[in-house]
Amino acid sequence: MTLKETLPSFSFVVRIAKDKQQHFVAGLLLSLFGLVYLPLVSFGFIYGIGKEISDYFKGKFDVMDILYTFAGAGVSLGIVIPVKLLLF
Repeated sequence: MTLKETLPSFSFVVRIAKDKQQHFVAGLLLSLFGLVYLPLVSFGFIYGIGKEISDYFKGKFDVMDILYTFAGAGVSLGIVIPVKLLLF
């Protein structure tokens, strides 16, 4: 069974390049550290910039990678802030 068959309502996900999906997940997971200590929510954003600076020197710079990483970090931000507000 393929992902497309399993999640037909999310079939747009299979059209997103695997690299972009990985950037989104990295930003999401790194920023979830903000659940432990709020300032760590910035990890996803910092990683996105650092990774692309590194890629720039390798000749692989892609602005869309930063945007997908920031999107994942933004989703985490939307999770971390309400959870922190509810717990404290």
